[in-house]
Parts: sequence; structure tokens; C-alpha cells
Amino acid sequence: MQIKWLDDFVAFAKTCSFSRAADEREVTLPAFGRRIKALESWVGVPLVNRGTYPATLTEEGRLFLKTAQEVVARLEDSRASLRARAMAGEETLSIATGRTLAHTSIPAMLDQVRQRVGAIHVRISTGSVHDMALLLEEGGADVLISFFHPAIGLSLDARSFEFLVVAREGLIPVCKPDAAGRPLFPLASGAARVLPLLAYHRNLMMGNVLDWHLARRNDVTRFHRVFLADFAEALLEPVQQGVGLAWLPQRLVVAALAAGRLVHAGGVDDEIPLEVRCFRHRHPAKGLVEQFWQCLAERPLPPLTLEAGA
Repeated sequence: MQIKWLDDFVAFAKTCSFSRAADEREVTLPAFGRRIKALESWVGVPLVNRGTYPATLTEEGRLFLKTAQEVVARLEDSRASLRARAMAGEETLSIATGRTLAHTSIPAMLDQVRQRVGAIHVRISTGSVHDMALLLEEGGADVLISFFHPAIGLSLDARSFEFLVVAREGLIPVCKPDAAGRPLFPLASGAARVLPLLAYHRNLMMGNVLDWHLARRNDVTRFHRVFLADFAEALLEPVQQGVGLAWLPQRLVVAALAAGRLVHAGGVDDEIPLEVRCFRHRHPAKGLVEQFWQCLAERPLPPLTLEAGA
């Protein structure tokens, strides 16, 4: 039994809607349904009556809900207590972020901080924007470092949290080059066509941003989603293999573009500008958090420049 199954079940019980609960948990609807079924298999009885609309909890489900809520609450309390105990000792900077930023941008940020203050202890947690924002709100992280796009937003209370823009980059449309070095799947052609697209799940922040951008394109291009993933690195290799085109974070593809393994599939107007924001509580308890914050405020990451079509 996995703890996330209990969180899923509690989320479903609040709404009696698989789709809304899946959105809240930031997983795909099929994956959410499989996890509820896995929990039911572990318990040994049906917890959800799927024969009604909307779906409801069975009698066993209502009884189990109390146990699930108590277990989740006790685990969260225990986690918070243990983290507070650990933080009371040697000061550690706890960063909540996504997988891509943990790989591309955060190492450079930490290197800047170490140059200024010396060796520091760091703990990095990765996950969806929703889960990592919740981790910050609950005190499980000192800072949240996340991509940001104004069309999507991030719901943190401005009275309690503040942010810095620590970098600017974009989602770049890239694909494999043909034998002549031109894009296999160019966006600039005026002909009506369908291009194979490697994309993000729609209930993720990157998926929402990409959908927003594609809906605003003013040409006749259509896209067929041939590959879906829940993080950008999972798209990088199939793009390089020529499966299709993808919008990928700039810092993730800069080496592949320089080496000629990928090419820009369009122009500057096809890029999706993003900010990388660092969020924290307005009154942090740790001096190390303030040092990290000041270092990023004084020395944000320099922008990357890529030539479209290069």
C-alpha cells in the first residue's frame, strides 16, 4: 500500500468526482483511477460505488475514509515534527522544485551561493508544482523554485509568501535535423499539415502552458500527440530520435542544439517565455534562507541566447 493512495482517496471523497480529484492531485485521470482500484484491492472491498452518478463512497468506503484521514494526518504531523527536529540541529537549506529545474538551473544557483558563503547543507525535494507548493506552505521546504507563466499562475498567498525572478528562459520548439541540417518537422511552412507532437500531460503546469500557446497559434498547422510525459527529460531522447517535435526548456536542450543533435523547429515567435521564480515565507526562520535569497537577488542566472533555426 502506498501513502499516495490514501491521499487520492481523501481527495476523491471531498468531491465525489474522479476528474476533479485527479486534477487536484495533478495526475492523469486513468492513473488516478488505477490508484483508487489498487487501494480497493489492498483493502479487499469496494470503496467507491461507480454505478451512481456522481460516484459515491460505499458504506465500507465511508468507514475507511475516517481511517485514511487519521493516518494521513498522523503521518503529516510526524513528518513535520521530525523535520523540525532535524532543522533544529545543523542548518539545512530545503528546496522544493521540479525535476527539470533540479537538473538544469538549481546547481548553478547553489554554486553561486557556495562561492559567497562557503559549503552549505542542502536537501532537494522534487515533484509537481502543486505538491511542492503544498510542501512550502506546510513548512516542509524553505523555498520553492518553479517555472512560472502568467497564463497559469501559482496560488500562494501573497500576504504570507514573496518571490524573486531568478532566471528567464523559454520552452523552445525543437526536433531532429534532416540530412541537410533542416528541421524534420518545421513550424514555418505555410502548408496545412499535421505534425507529431511530444507533449506533457494536460493536468500538469507545462501541459497547460503548452495548450495555451498552441491555442493561440495563427497558422494552419495541426498537431497529433504521439507521446506524453510528466516531465521534460522524458521527452528529450525521443525528440532526438526523430519521433516528433517538442517544446522543451531552454537550458535542457542548449547542449543538444550546440552539438547539432537538435535544431530549432521555428522562430522566436514560436517560443514560450517563462520565468523561474523562487518563493519563500516573508519571515523565514533560518539565516541560511536569507543568505540564499540575497545571493539570488543580487546575481540571478544570466539569460541564454539561442538563434532560431540554429
